Amino acid sequence: MSIMETSLWLNDFTKACKGNTFHLENLFRIQCETLCYPIEQYESDIQGEELQFFLLQYGLFEPVEYEYLEQTLKNLSRMHIWSVVEEEYHRLKRLWNGPEVNVFIFPIKQAHLPECKRIASKNGVTYKQSIFLFLSPFLVLNEVRALFAHEYHHICRLSTYNKMKVEPALKDVIILEGLAEHAVKQLYGEKWLGPWHNRYPFEAMKELWKHYYLPNLNITNERAQSIFLYGEEGTLFPKWIGYAVGYEIVDSYHTKQQCHYKKLHTLPTEELIRGSTLGST
Repeated sequence: MSIMETSLWLNDFTKACKGNTFHLENLFRIQCETLCYPIEQYESDIQGEELQFFLLQYGLFEPVEYEYLEQTLKNLSRMHIWSVVEEEYHRLKRLWNGPEVNVFIFPIKQAHLPECKRIASKNGVTYKQSIFLFLSPFLVLNEVRALFAHEYHHICRLSTYNKMKVEPALKDVIILEGLAEHAVKQLYGEKWLGPWHNRYPFEAMKELWKHYYLPNLNITNERAQSIFLYGEEGTLFPKWIGYAVGYEIVDSYHTKQQCHYKKLHTLPTEELIRGSTLGST
């Protein structure tokens, strides 16, 4: 298991689309057949169509973008994206004594557009033992490394601590994100953290934590967790507030307890919370 040669799959997708004129539904079918069906051999519990829907929610390019894909692939290849991610994968696997993982790299939605018109430049998601990276060719390589490290840290955390079969509680998800972003800081520096990491004053986070997070730390429903993680416009929860809270917990625990950051992902959720600035309020 390693970095998958998705550039070959993407070339097959482009050729299939260019060869004929298709209705939109046929383009979706071709995308599924060339990009998602091959993944079934690595993630056998999810079918290609379900996987395609999942990946499109997280940033996979729309099938109608096939006409721009050839140039996007050339640009990504010039950046040596696949070899950069593979090198970082092997480095972090040794550093964190992490498990093997499959990594699938695809262009992000609207990758051909300039930054001012694009929804996002990058995104990533972890599913079981696979990492999916969605990238534009306008990134600094450290952005790519930091994104991969964030996702691979999830794999390491889940493999060493959170092996539960049930859905993780809100407290575990918040800590999962905080640990991953704290690892990014230790590896690459604060410059490559998410923009939310210092957006909210500590006092504001403390009030939300005391009155809203604490009573709901054990909820397991993913939809119910959503507002606590991502926030929602027009509510008490600003954008990405859960990520900021998770980062504050892990970063302050690390500062207060003076333990090596590589040990953090092995510690129980409750210990990390208890030893943080929010847990001691």
